[in-house]
Amino acid sequence: METFLSSLEVPATLFFSVVFTAMEIALLLLFMDVFGTRRIHGKTYGVIAALFALLAFLWSNSYLYLVGPSFTWKMVVIIALFYLFCSALYKEPTPLYRLFFVVLWYLMHYLYSIILTTLPAFLLGISYQEFREFRYAGYYILAAAVCFGSEWCLTLAFRKFYRRRGQALHPRQLILYFVFPAASLMSLAAFLQLLNGMEVSQWFVLACCVALLLANAAVFYLLHQMEQAAQSQKKLVALGQQLQMQAANMESARGLYEAQRKATHDFQAQLEVLGQLLQNQEYDAARKYLESVSGRQSDRLVLVDCHHPILNALFNTRACAAEAKGIEIRFAVNDLSALPFDQADLTVLLANLLDNAIEACEKCPGLRAIEVRALKEDDFFFSVRNTSLPVAIQDGHIPTTKPDPRLHGFGLPNVKAIVSKYHGTCAMQYVGGWFQFAGEMPIS
Repeated sequence: METFLSSLEVPATLFFSVVFTAMEIALLLLFMDVFGTRRIHGKTYGVIAALFALLAFLWSNSYLYLVGPSFTWKMVVIIALFYLFCSALYKEPTPLYRLFFVVLWYLMHYLYSIILTTLPAFLLGISYQEFREFRYAGYYILAAAVCFGSEWCLTLAFRKFYRRRGQALHPRQLILYFVFPAASLMSLAAFLQLLNGMEVSQWFVLACCVALLLANAAVFYLLHQMEQAAQSQKKLVALGQQLQMQAANMESARGLYEAQRKATHDFQAQLEVLGQLLQNQEYDAARKYLESVSGRQSDRLVLVDCHHPILNALFNTRACAAEAKGIEIRFAVNDLSALPFDQADLTVLLANLLDNAIEACEKCPGLRAIEVRALKEDDFFFSVRNTSLPVAIQDGHIPTTKPDPRLHGFGLPNVKAIVSKYHGTCAMQYVGGWFQFAGEMPIS
């Protein structure tokens, strides 16, 4: 019986080697289809895939006789074959990206397979070398089936949920990304040699250490780049909010201007009617008409005038919006016409505070009131005080409670950024049901 089983070892090993190589090629194709655009389709595609599978199979089963037990050479040649294979079948991505994806896939595939074949050996209480012997073929085949089956599912899931994006990395940045798979592959080669009881050259260990050192340095650099990208994204979102706010303010100002034009047109018509009545000496009719017109002019178009056209439009549109929502609003202003600050900055500064105050008042069950102060003296002092539900102030800021914090919470940071831009100071507090934000910016 033992003789019969021994006679099956060689053909069984070759058979499963063919199957495993075919599975590797199929997984690589599934992976590359996510990033690449095929240059060949149909039967030709299948023939080339089969040809490269055959070459990979021949190399995997002959490298011991050609270069000896060197996992480094095995990996290098396999990666080169896979790269040529993908270059023959895909016209995109670019050659450098193509090499990166091939190396990355091979590394992930090899690490994943090592984990799922080493773990059963550990659970069985045997070494990795023993686990690969023919007497444990059943366990090894089962582990390989789990490995390839799960990797197939993971690759299909990746294909489904990953959406291809344009490759915008500069080649120099991409070379930096190569540090990670290169260091990992070198370390993996050393690990496999040790796992198989082979000696590892001291120079190779030194090269692995250098590669890992470079990889760690690259980590710090890339983390710095990610932090800068996050800050840039935050600034872009904040800028987008500012632009939206300015557009809304312009629309509000346009509405106020149109209402003022309509009122002016109606007033001219009313003066003409009143003049005609007086000319005809119909004094009683003129008095009654004047009383009627005065009664209809209950809505004030201009609630505050600070002699600054942009701030006038902002204050009055926000005041109209507050009064429409049943919020009492009071202003204390003086002549702001000589403020030297950028008009866009003033708009964002005060619009944010007023919008926050209106939003907070809408949530109040009782008194709804806003007090606004904007005074130009030696410095420019501004304050917005409003009734509010309890507010948690943490380290000088208020955590947003909106569904997506990434798209909100830029109001007060924008305000603080503008105050800091003009070397001013600001503070906020919540006392007795009232929230107040106050600031001061030097004019000189």
